[in-house]
Amino acid sequence: MEQRTVIAGDDHLLLTLTEFDLLSYLGANANTTVAHRELAQAVSGRAHEDEQECLRVLINRFQKTIESSPRDPKYLLTDFCVGYRLRLPD
Repeated sequence: MEQRTVIAGDDHLLLTLTEFDLLSYLGANANTTVAHRELAQAVSGRAHEDEQECLRVLINRFQKTIESSPRDPKYLLTDFCVGYRLRLPD
């Protein structure tokens, strides 16, 4: 499986290509809520309902990778019924 490394502070995070695409798209739209359908389209090339469910699973897994407390995320936020947002530190 092909992977990408992202450096966050002193940490080196090994991401799948899909996780990297997710981070890249959210990073390009930082601090802005990206709709579920738009993000699913950007990451997988499809925006069907089943893709949105896969996206939810991907987001959940990715939060566990980048958040110190995934149940109380600081960076990868869910805007319920709308989409997801990458909040960058000030």
